Amino acid sequence: TIKGKLIAKKENTAGGERVRTLLKVNEPAAYAGSSYLVIEADNYLQDGMYVYLPAVGRARRVSGTAADGALLGTNFSYNDFRQLQTAFVDSKSLLEDPETWTPQGQPPRQAYVLSFTPSADAQSRYSMIRMWVDQETCVPVKVELREGLNRVKELTVPVTGLAKSNNRWYASEARMRDLVDGTQSVLKITGTALGANVPNSNFDPATFYIGQ
Repeated sequence: TIKGKLIAKKENTAGGERVRTLLKVNEPAAYAGSSYLVIEADNYLQDGMYVYLPAVGRARRVSGTAADGALLGTNFSYNDFRQLQTAFVDSKSLLEDPETWTPQGQPPRQAYVLSFTPSADAQSRYSMIRMWVDQETCVPVKVELREGLNRVKELTVPVTGLAKSNNRWYASEARMRDLVDGTQSVLKITGTALGANVPNSNFDPATFYIGQ
């Protein structure tokens, strides 16, 4: 079990609203101090992904094939984490016909269905990403990640994982399954704080890994 904090900050740029996201790991001791920073830029090619591992002792930028590597040994890759938090920026998107999804033990609910085709510049391992968004809460409840015609990963959110904070819905639990090797990782959010005063140094590639 890996525990930590996920911190996000919005900023206004010439291209609109962008997000910087920081993951700081506290437990277990073997991973404590590990940090991962995602900077969303106006241009996809200027997006930044940075990782700091105490065992290495320095921060490095994650790019190329390394971005498809496992994030802290989980079923989430560095790219998965970036794409999920930036909503697949610079992908060709298509709104498909809505579908009904039936949560376990719950009445059927309606979902918007969207498909995303990453641009060639994105250098994504995925040929297509399909997403089901619960119409009532606007929270994604299922994401399929495909290579060619094959589904290789699937992210799902149980209806019990739909939570509310300050009148905003979010997924408090999500399960990422690797459909090739049969492994899975579960992400749980145990609490949220909106409007916290977080120093800008947390979102700077030169200082994001310093302190707590």
